[in-house]
Amino acid sequence: AIVELQPLRVLAIVGDEPMDLLEVPDTVAISPDGSVAAVGRMHDVALVSASSGRQLRRTTLPAGDSMLTGAWVDENTLAVGGRKGTLNVLDASDLSPVVRPRLVAAGWITDLAISPDGRLAASADTEGQLRFYDTASWRPVGKAVLKRDGWGWLSFDPASHLLRGIFDTGGQVEVTTST
Repeated sequence: AIVELQPLRVLAIVGDEPMDLLEVPDTVAISPDGSVAAVGRMHDVALVSASSGRQLRRTTLPAGDSMLTGAWVDENTLAVGGRKGTLNVLDASDLSPVVRPRLVAAGWITDLAISPDGRLAASADTEGQLRFYDTASWRPVGKAVLKRDGWGWLSFDPASHLLRGIFDTGGQVEVTTST
């Protein structure tokens, strides 16, 4: 369904047929324009049409990794965080790697977030580490910002360089970045 948030009302129901694509997905990331969903299940990542539910492309992640979280950098690039601590950056046109998969965490990558201008990505992992990456090169920016136990989830403020994170251990963090 497409929902307008202010005021909250349903604008349209799109593709109201059930999808049997990958059984129950481990995670889903919606493209910026809402037309494609990246669906992770086990070791596969599939791109699915949001309007029809039809699978557009599918790939298996390297080294037996599986998609735990994903974030679209733009309409053409998908960043995928895995259960083996690997950051995979994929070209949406064919799901080929944009850069070599990069081991960035000892545990699972629990969330990824992209800055509003698309120039910076952030990851959180099960070790409670918060890391930043330059999306032009996908190289780390500095060292891990935080070390606290527990899973983390991230969100950039759409109007600023403020990154907010919450952790299942009860902690919160706010980091102001300049890109």
